Amino acid sequence: MKQTFTAKSVVTENSPEEESFIVGFMDNEKDPSEFALFQRAFEFDDQDEETGLAGHWFEYKDQAYGDYKACESVTILKDVIKIKISENSKNIFSEFSGFEIHFNISNEELKFMIETMKSIFQDNPEILRIED
Repeated sequence: MKQTFTAKSVVTENSPEEESFIVGFMDNEKDPSEFALFQRAFEFDDQDEETGLAGHWFEYKDQAYGDYKACESVTILKDVIKIKISENSKNIFSEFSGFEIHFNISNEELKFMIETMKSIFQDNPEILRIED
């Protein structure tokens, strides 16, 4: 089943203080009932590499629905992002085969979000597709 929701808020962080790249989509900024989060650390240590924790993180609503390297494909259009869950993560996202999140942000915010998503998927750029 594909889960669809409309994000009223899109948060993009790309700062050394956070030590990670973050893009989040929330249905309500103050008290979200639905959210999706992409994240990647600026740097990984040897332990991260050895344990498979080096790479992008994706979660929906809760860390229980979250995994490293969870996305098979991510397609960004001007007002929607489409996410397909990888085979390796289907057991975690058991009831969700993918997500479609609608949003409305400025062209400047979209550009920053895309650049941050490129950083999140820098180890696997083939996962990320940008369409006009």
